[in-house]
Amino acid sequence: MRDTLRDSMSELMQFANHEPNKVTVKKYTLNNLPAYNPSEIKTVRDKTQMTQKVFSDLLGVSVRTVEAWEAGKSHPNGSARRLLQLIEQKPEMVEEIEYASAKG
Repeated sequence: MRDTLRDSMSELMQFANHEPNKVTVKKYTLNNLPAYNPSEIKTVRDKTQMTQKVFSDLLGVSVRTVEAWEAGKSHPNGSARRLLQLIEQKPEMVEEIEYASAKG
């Protein structure tokens, strides 16, 4: 770990000294966060074939939170919306997460 920290500090100093040929800088542009209405949230959950309980565990929120989203009583925050977007676009990713947690 010490070498990793030393390497990171070295790269930081190279970048600070305008030596970009020695440092790779990547820039990412993310799409805007989508807004999800109650039926869209349920559709995303249905893609995973999960109950509200299992889906809430996956997202790290309470069952009541998922229930409130699907009933239109509250709305997911930014990080939850990003997770919903990822699950909507790649529902198979959830199977990999479940498999990994079941193994480990």
